[in-house]
Amino acid sequence: MKIVIPKIKAKMVLVLIFGYIVLLIATICNEASFLLMIVLMVWFYFFILSVSDIKNNIALFCFLISFFVFLIGREVCFNYFSVKVYYKYLADENSFAFICLLLGMVGVGLGNFISSSDKSNVKMNIEPHTPYYPNYVQKIVMCAFLLSYLFSVIATFIQIFLVKQIGYLASYTDEALILGVPPVVSYISALTPTFFCLFLATYPNKKRAIVPIFLYEIYAILTVFTGKRYPFIAISMIILIYLVIRNKNEKGWITRRMVYVIIISIPLLLVFLSAYDSIRIGERVSYVSITDTIINFFDEQGGSINVIKRVKYHEEELKDLSFCSFENLRSVLTENLIVREITGAKVLSGNSVERAMNGNSLMHRLSYYTYGSAYLLGRGVGSCYIAELFHDFGYIGIFIGSVFLGRILRLVSYIDFSHFLRDGILLAIMYYVLLAPRGNFDGFIGGVFSIYSIVGIIFLYILVKYAGKKYTV
Repeated sequence: MKIVIPKIKAKMVLVLIFGYIVLLIATICNEASFLLMIVLMVWFYFFILSVSDIKNNIALFCFLISFFVFLIGREVCFNYFSVKVYYKYLADENSFAFICLLLGMVGVGLGNFISSSDKSNVKMNIEPHTPYYPNYVQKIVMCAFLLSYLFSVIATFIQIFLVKQIGYLASYTDEALILGVPPVVSYISALTPTFFCLFLATYPNKKRAIVPIFLYEIYAILTVFTGKRYPFIAISMIILIYLVIRNKNEKGWITRRMVYVIIISIPLLLVFLSAYDSIRIGERVSYVSITDTIINFFDEQGGSINVIKRVKYHEEELKDLSFCSFENLRSVLTENLIVREITGAKVLSGNSVERAMNGNSLMHRLSYYTYGSAYLLGRGVGSCYIAELFHDFGYIGIFIGSVFLGRILRLVSYIDFSHFLRDGILLAIMYYVLLAPRGNFDGFIGGVFSIYSIVGIIFLYILVKYAGKKYTV
């Protein structure tokens, strides 16, 4: 096992040097945090590395965007753009948080460039428009996706109606659980991300892939109207990752027109998401310039760094909370449908004092400490994989956990479509890894390896296995 750092093109070296000079001058002029400057320099270095060879580092590129938006952006607004600082009681934890970010960033970067074999340096040997799998395999997996997709759309419309009826914040309360999506619909719709990735992993040609991709992007847009922004961003990134991977040896999956559309749509998207962030919590939208909108976007979305600060601030009060970074694993093993039927175990859900104080979720505990009674009405601080790892294992935990995530990023970027089940699950895991900067460290376990997800995958595998007598997956 060795670390293979790609060479940076000469033009990109100049960009890196210029960026460092501008950052140093901006730091001095604004009297910004020196530690934050180091974090930004490390982030920018890995960002340049990913851009220099984006076809082999597309997963790292997307994760870096997520990392910056959710963990660095707000502090940049505070330090470099004179945005008024709030949550001042957490200011004493700034240096601690920046050190954690630095460890996380270095760990992810090194993990991404660890190579355990020569596979990383071998180009995919696949003829254009020639799928690995017979026609019937792709049709079975596509039908499974479309079935779960239908339930996802139904569930989304129910959630949109619910948010319209009781409000976005109230949709996280126990009342919403009673009025919300029926369990059967929820279970089947939860399979959609995995089934979609499994379909993509069957290596369909562009003509066959375009309709499912288009439908899933439409679904991603619909989820925005439930008040949630992450599904839209994550789904769009997963599709981008897939298109880049397919475009390596099979040109035409990404065109110049698509690149122009993406570039033009980014500022429009930021304006929309910033405006909708106010709408979803019932505030009036006021017009601001594009520059102010972009700054507001990073300020609003970058609050996950405060989760890291709060772990340190509430360190004494959190001592009874253990292994919260594996909360999804614990839930999958001890709170699944089978175990509940055998043991009668009670599953804590919604925003409640019992869940906050007796559960094993860092997110709910910190949300209760931060918002008190407002937490019971739906407010929350979210989570962060770095905060969870520090609470459980300290600084070394942040580094090792980040190396693990970085390794996943590398495996995703080098998917070779030699086994649709393995590659599809890996792509599905990526959906939750992108959320890690503002979510759980082991979120992919709850999303991809829950009991109903495993049953769905096994059932699909059996169908594929025996659909053709002469074909072995």
